Amino acid sequence: MWASLQAGHPVEVEEVESLGDSLGGGIGLDNRCTFELVREVMDDHCQVSEAAIARAMVDILDHEKLLVEGAAAVGLAALAEHDVEVHGQRVALILSGNAVSLETFDRARKIADR
Repeated sequence: MWASLQAGHPVEVEEVESLGDSLGGGIGLDNRCTFELVREVMDDHCQVSEAAIARAMVDILDHEKLLVEGAAAVGLAALAEHDVEVHGQRVALILSGNAVSLETFDRARKIADR
């Protein structure tokens, strides 16, 4: 989606391995819904590093006792990595997705510890 928004139309991208793997693929060149919807309703966007995703996954488990996949942790990763000021505001992060293996979480913990 990132590359497509920058180009102004859906583009093909190379999929890369990531803790947020469900977010890394292309949206399809004949995308009929999500591209226009995102362009219409999204105010801002940013990218986050693998380390930020890993730290967010670990923080969510440590503080909320929820084991979530990397894609579910990107909201917290973005808040932390980009120093988004939310003090005094009502903020909701949607934590949808717990299809994470213990192997993947262990990899996240190692990345977060670096």
